[in-house]
Amino acid sequence: MTPRDLLSQLGAYIDKYVTFANPDYSFVSSLWAAGTFMFAKPIDVGGDDISAPVIAFDAFPYLVITSDTKRSGKTRFSEVLSALCSRVRNYAGATPVTVFRAIKYECPTIFFDEAESMAGEAADMMRQVTNAGYRKGQTVPRASVVTPSGVEEWPVYCPKGFILIGDVRDTLRDRSIIIRMQRAEAKERYVFAKAKAEGAELRAELEKLTNAKRDAITDVYTQHKGLDFLTDRDEEIWLPLFALCEVLAPSRVEELKRIAVDMATEKTSPARRYTKLDGAEDQAELDEYSRRLVRDAATVFKKGERAIFTRDLLPRLQELVTGPWRKYRGEGLTAMAMADMLSPFGLQPHLVKIRGVVARGYHRAEIEKVARGLA
Repeated sequence: MTPRDLLSQLGAYIDKYVTFANPDYSFVSSLWAAGTFMFAKPIDVGGDDISAPVIAFDAFPYLVITSDTKRSGKTRFSEVLSALCSRVRNYAGATPVTVFRAIKYECPTIFFDEAESMAGEAADMMRQVTNAGYRKGQTVPRASVVTPSGVEEWPVYCPKGFILIGDVRDTLRDRSIIIRMQRAEAKERYVFAKAKAEGAELRAELEKLTNAKRDAITDVYTQHKGLDFLTDRDEEIWLPLFALCEVLAPSRVEELKRIAVDMATEKTSPARRYTKLDGAEDQAELDEYSRRLVRDAATVFKKGERAIFTRDLLPRLQELVTGPWRKYRGEGLTAMAMADMLSPFGLQPHLVKIRGVVARGYHRAEIEKVARGLA
C-alpha cells in the first residue's frame, strides 16, 4: 500500500463514522494522526539512565474538537481518531501528577474530554500544560524530594486533543487546529468492537509507514523553507503537517495549502463560550426535530390522498410507534408548533378541499418533495 493510499484509507475510515461540516477535516485529521507517531516511544524507567525523548518537530498543533451544541459527534470523532493515533490516553478528568507522569514516561497522545468544565487545580494545571505544551523542550516545575534542588522539571510536550462545547481560550486557540462539528447522521452506525478492529489495522500500517519514513519526514521538516502564506504562529503549528504531506502525499500539498489558509483564517471569527450557547443548543434541537417532522409527515398519507387536514395529520403523527410526537415538549405536538417547525422548509398550512370539505391542511406533493431533499 502506498503512503497516499493509506492516507486515503484513513480519511475514508473517519468519514464512515463521522460527518463533518467541512470535508477537509478528514484529510487534516489523518495527517495529524500520522504526526503522533513521530514522537518518542516511552522512556525506559527500568534503568538508572533515562534518555531524553527524540521528537522530530519543534512544535505540534493541538487539535480542538468543538461544536455549539451537544450530540454533534465530538466524542465519536475523538473515539475514531483515537483508534488511529500513537499511545492514546483519554482523560475526562485527571490530576496534575497523572498528566505529568504520562507525558514524561509514555509521551502519549492525550485527548481531554469536556475540557470546558475543568475547574480548580485541574484548570490551573491545564493552563500550565497547554500554554507551553505544544513546543519541544517546555517543562513545568514541581517540588520534589528526590532531586538535590528540591525541584523537578516535568516535560509537557506531546500531541493533545481537546473536546468541548464552544471555543477554548485565546492562548490555546492560537496553538490549535480547530475542528468544528455539527449534528448529522454518519454513513455507518458506530459499533465499538468493529470500528476498533478496523482502526487497529490502519494504525499498525500507519505506525509502520511513519517509522519507515521518519528520517525523510524529519529532513523535510528541518530543511523546509517555511509557509509564508500563514502567520508566524500558524506557520509553526502547520509546518509538521506539511512535512508529513510532502513525504506521504506530495500530490496533495497544494490542497493542504488551501485547507491551511482557510482553517487558520476561520480562527479570526469571534470566540463562542459554552456558557453562552444555550440558544444554539435549543436551535439545534429544534432543527433536528423539524427535519424529523417532515420525514414522518411524508409517511402518514394514505393511498390516494393528495392532501390532509391539520386536524387529521396530528393524530396520525402521534400514532407513529417510534415517533416523538405524543410527548414532544412534554404536552405533545400542537398545530401551532407543527406550523412553526414546517415553515422554514416552505411548508405552510393553507386551505385545502377534501371530499367537499374545506379546512387548513397540507398538500402531499409539497411535503414529499421536501422529505426527499432531506433524505
